[in-house]
Amino acid sequence: MAKIIANDLLHVYLEDKMLSLETKQPNQKSLFNTKVIQNWTDSKMALIELLHTLHTEDIFKNGASGLKDITIYPESIYDINLGQYHRAFLKTIIRK
Repeated sequence: MAKIIANDLLHVYLEDKMLSLETKQPNQKSLFNTKVIQNWTDSKMALIELLHTLHTEDIFKNGASGLKDITIYPESIYDINLGQYHRAFLKTIIRK
């Protein structure tokens, strides 16, 4: 499920990026340069599972990113503290 969500988010991002490149006027601000505040409304564990899936699929830097690198960005953009995410990652591995 996390892979599907990640792929959908990536698809939407790429479509928006392509559209903004096609229609961008010389002095027009890009949608991605503006700061949009989003809140994570699902559980912390759901976000951790999504990040775990992205990490195991080597999505970031061809697998060179560590768990800390992967969790810092979502924590900042969603204004959420994932706490001891290492322990939660281990729980998802054990569950499998």
